[in-house]
Amino acid sequence: MTVLPITSELRQTPLFRIDVEPESGNGLRKRSQIMVDKIQTVPAEKIVKAIGILDEATMMEVNRALALWLGFAGNPG
Repeated sequence: MTVLPITSELRQTPLFRIDVEPESGNGLRKRSQIMVDKIQTVPAEKIVKAIGILDEATMMEVNRALALWLGFAGNPG
């Protein structure tokens, strides 16, 4: 299973670190960032449970950043 880690140690890299505010639906307790630049594959059995679900706008932002990181999208400039 391919995953994007989440951290509460915020960095100023807006293209590849997507900010996420804590909400009841996403299960986060602190402002966090999805680390698109740290994509990794882990065995499915290591995924115990979902902590929450991202809203549609955040998922679109993650998808765009991931496409850029993987070279499937043009340069944003």
